[in-house]
Amino acid sequence: MKGNLFKKFLAVLVLFLTGSSFAQGEMPTLIFKNGDTLHGISYAFKGKKIKFRKNKESEFIKYDLDDVSKVKLVSKYGGIAVFVRLPIMGKRQKQTMQLTVEGPVSLYEMVGSVSTDGSYITSYYVKRSDEEAVAFMGSTNPLITGFRKRAIKYFKDCEPLVEKLKKKEFMLRNMKEITYYYSENCAKN
Repeated sequence: MKGNLFKKFLAVLVLFLTGSSFAQGEMPTLIFKNGDTLHGISYAFKGKKIKFRKNKESEFIKYDLDDVSKVKLVSKYGGIAVFVRLPIMGKRQKQTMQLTVEGPVSLYEMVGSVSTDGSYITSYYVKRSDEEAVAFMGSTNPLITGFRKRAIKYFKDCEPLVEKLKKKEFMLRNMKEITYYYSENCAKN
């Protein structure tokens, strides 16, 4: 009983923190669609907006994410994360997601809510360089199935990859490898 209560508390805490907190130790850069860049010290994604602060003395300013090409975060340990706002195939809204692999087919991840066991749920999306919208591939949520069917349909122009998907050599957990495989073996230059 205590374990379930703790998991529920943890889930609520994570949802609260991811929705309203400001990153610690990450230096954000906003890269606007018009080419302008803005460097700052803290940020928070808020739906279709980003709250951004240039320095400790400045106030937070909200920017519309539709005006931003990408948000680049550099951690104090040297890691870089890039976030973009893209439309999803078959849906009206855009979502902010992390660019994980960039290439002829790019991989995007969106980390969402916490599942009942306390783990994060990650959704995976892909987009070819000539496409406007991302295609949903699957999610770590066990209630969302159909990854193989969606992946085979999306990558149908790459027979060797389709065979690997059919033989279960590649699974959802291999999305990075799938993206690299397609880009190295099947992408048209």
